[in-house]
Amino acid sequence: MRRNNSSAADAIDHDENMIVVRGNRRVADIYLGKFIRLWTHHAFRESLAWRKPSDPPKPLSTGDWWRDSFGNTPRSTRRAFSAP
Repeated sequence: MRRNNSSAADAIDHDENMIVVRGNRRVADIYLGKFIRLWTHHAFRESLAWRKPSDPPKPLSTGDWWRDSFGNTPRSTRRAFSAP
């Protein structure tokens, strides 16, 4: 029997949830993709609260900053979780 550290307070007071997907990588990938989209969306909205209304949004970067997320780099390892 497996036990975890979940409690009623996790689900009621702290809004903590857990899902376990076994044997179906496609379903796990879909859940992970949705989680990442929601996390990014809410992180962006939260960041707007830190910006002063008088500060304009930063322009998009046209450099090669993104290369660190692809290929064989330490940062790119997180992509392995959503790769088929």
